Amino acid sequence: MRQRHVSPFWNGLRRMVESALVLVVLVLLGVSIQQFMGEGASAAPGAIRIIDGDSLVVGGTEVRLWGIDAPELRQGCIANGATVPCGRKARERLVALVQGQSVSCIGSGKDRYDRLLAVCSTARGVELNATLVREGLAYDFGGYGAEEAQARNAKLGVWAGKNERPKAYRDRTRAGMEDEAGLSARLFHFVRRWLQQFKGGQNEAV
Repeated sequence: MRQRHVSPFWNGLRRMVESALVLVVLVLLGVSIQQFMGEGASAAPGAIRIIDGDSLVVGGTEVRLWGIDAPELRQGCIANGATVPCGRKARERLVALVQGQSVSCIGSGKDRYDRLLAVCSTARGVELNATLVREGLAYDFGGYGAEEAQARNAKLGVWAGKNERPKAYRDRTRAGMEDEAGLSARLFHFVRRWLQQFKGGQNEAV
């Protein structure tokens, strides 16, 4: 069978096209890996400000501790039959953990409030996320089941009584605020209508 002769020009062109395609694939793959791994999504050590039990600002970057959910600042919990401010206690513990320490955070994306979702550790190697759950000051939210089980078995923090999950508290509080807003709006419209009717009655009297 007669072999088809291909000129060196076409061979060279084919190799160039193949190389270009490989380069494009590698670039796209690199972008995908970077997005998946969260490359570059980190908060450099710097000034630290604690917002609440599971969020803080590190070096100017607002961070939400990944995989945990701490009680809200105004949320109370039942511990050994007494009500304790568990939201404030979670924040106070986070303040104590970072006191005098530099903190580094490795992120894995952002939440709907544009906060970096991250695992944060102090310079001494203390991981903030795991510590808060292990001590019963935060709930597992997808990453710290073993630490939560440890706190639950020891009846630490939120596990010292039957308590409301932060999400349930947020939903209930939000519903209450919406009810109050609705009541205020109805009261406002009632007063406005009454004033309009009162003013109309005065005009008729004149």
